[in-house]
Amino acid sequence: MTQQLQSETRVREFISRSHQHYIDGNWVSSVSGKSMDDMDPSTREVLTQVARGEA
Repeated sequence: MTQQLQSETRVREFISRSHQHYIDGNWVSSVSGKSMDDMDPSTREVLTQVARGEA
């Protein structure tokens, strides 16, 4: 397997996971429980869901 294919596989595995906020050394969900789409800007394909932070 080439380096490019290995990298692409790792990226796909990473984006398929749940994504939370990293706060004070811990992964935590958003307080609201809401998430939002993270999209590829060139294709508008939804890649994953990420926790939606609010200030």
